[in-house]
Amino acid sequence: MNVSRASGAGKVIAFEPSEERRAVARELGFEHVYDPISRDPVETVDVVTNDEGADVHVETSGAVAQTYPVIEETLAEGANVVHISNAKTTHEITLRKYQGNSAQLYGSEGHTGNQVYPRVIRLMASGRLDNLPIVTSTFDISNADEALHRAAERVDGKVLIEI
Repeated sequence: MNVSRASGAGKVIAFEPSEERRAVARELGFEHVYDPISRDPVETVDVVTNDEGADVHVETSGAVAQTYPVIEETLAEGANVVHISNAKTTHEITLRKYQGNSAQLYGSEGHTGNQVYPRVIRLMASGRLDNLPIVTSTFDISNADEALHRAAERVDGKVLIEI
């Protein structure tokens, strides 16, 4: 969400099942943060975008069976879809939805350091991006096992291990 805003997004819409993560997003000033379990994502995107759909979708959750049907129903004309997550499962996409909206799907490896990270580092260095507020738990290196367990629970913002 921070990268989207720093890159110039006018509205950022997020769906996050974790209340803790939604709270972090709200503290960062994001107003369109919703629980996808209690609120229909397709209807929500339609309302927020005045039925125009989203110009850019960024799939970071890995829950592709849940996210791609929503993405395909909320594509704006000429939309871009960026797949960053390392999904454990596959999901069929409906090519006709992309074709009919002149949408494009891009893959990006977020955790390799070769594609996403250098851009994020440049945004941080320029002062346009401050990711420190998303760190919600900090552990000493001697408690790294506990930190990894906490991160695996996927309720925090980001878990930091200090070396």
